Amino acid sequence: MWNGSKNTTSDGKPAVVKGMPWWRLDRMWPDDYLGSANWTPLIWAGDTWEAPDHLHGGQPYASFNDSSQLELSVRAAHE
Repeated sequence: MWNGSKNTTSDGKPAVVKGMPWWRLDRMWPDDYLGSANWTPLIWAGDTWEAPDHLHGGQPYASFNDSSQLELSVRAAHE
């Protein structure tokens, strides 16, 4: 399981495999993937990776289930 190293920070990211960065979890908001300022690292909350702000209904977040599979919960714009 990939845990953070300190609550309320993004410490522990990216995940490292064989000395190389492998995964990093970010929130993109607003939804313009070309704007680098729109990408924010998720922070460790003890058992989940969460957005540091604009957390709507507990989303977005990432966590591991009992089978050690990564689960992502997202929030998208509604129209």
